[in-house]
Amino acid sequence: MPQKHSWEFRKFFRARAFGWKGSSLAIQRIKEAVREIRKTKDPILKAEGAILLMERLWPALQQVDSSSGAFVGGVATAGTDTHDQNVGVYPTVSPIM
Repeated sequence: MPQKHSWEFRKFFRARAFGWKGSSLAIQRIKEAVREIRKTKDPILKAEGAILLMERLWPALQQVDSSSGAFVGGVATAGTDTHDQNVGVYPTVSPIM
């Protein structure tokens, strides 16, 4: 039976975790989460981490103001880093949306 992994990023992505001025902190947390997923050796565990991150993103980021474009750029950079490492977070989606 596989062991349960304790993801550190999980505690930062709760519902409405980032306010409307929290785009820089949100970008930082997303990059940290992607790094944590990338450093895991087991591909099944990587997939689990990627799914968990995707499930938690929208509730945590729903109040972030993205009108400046900085948030979108930061998320695209994190997505590109993940895609380049074949983690599977963005397997078929272009990082620039």
